[in-house]
Amino acid sequence: MRILFTTIKSDELVNLNVIHSLEKEVSKHADCQWVGKGWGDHRPGEKLSESIKRLYGNDPPDWVVSNRADLKEYKAYGSPRSDRPYGMVMTLADLHVDPQEWVRVANNGYDVTLMRYLYSPYVKKSLLGRYRYYQKIDPEFYVKNLTTKIHHFPWFTDPSIYKLSSGKEYDVVFLGSSEKKVYPLRNAIVRDLPGYARKKVGDTYSREDHQGRPLRETYLSC
Repeated sequence: MRILFTTIKSDELVNLNVIHSLEKEVSKHADCQWVGKGWGDHRPGEKLSESIKRLYGNDPPDWVVSNRADLKEYKAYGSPRSDRPYGMVMTLADLHVDPQEWVRVANNGYDVTLMRYLYSPYVKKSLLGRYRYYQKIDPEFYVKNLTTKIHHFPWFTDPSIYKLSSGKEYDVVFLGSSEKKVYPLRNAIVRDLPGYARKKVGDTYSREDHQGRPLRETYLSC
């Protein structure tokens, strides 16, 4: 099997390096190439059809897969199923962002949707360009409206990176958004950590912004 990944090179990204690990693992079992940003074969602004022609000639790959492209890239890469001899796969992660647009793009240009989550009860809206609020939506909106094949493809870890070690700097590390409406479980964990720390381990609790990335870091100091 031959796979062309259109995803960015994410080996040095804290929040996406597992994508890089997954793709490299897949490359052990399939013939894979990459044309996303950061990879050697990437050509800025090049159309997908042109990339395929340059890399494969007249014998296109079996699948084109994007694990973490933005909506603009998905629109550029997608094409009617009858117009191409290869399959198109997209991965959906943040279901609360532009759900109607994601569904439209998927249905118009893709064969398979890999979903990190299957359900989402809210959609994020912008107000005056600066403020955000969350509007209720049918949690099964994607499942009910996607005409592609759907596969649940939850987040994962690379055991070579995230593993038990003999020593540790922090008791607990939290990376990611904890907005209550979108991630109620995460919010509860972050909210209850200080009290749990004082009661169970007696350690101090601190919360800081993760500078340079849209992530928040919460930890219990050792």
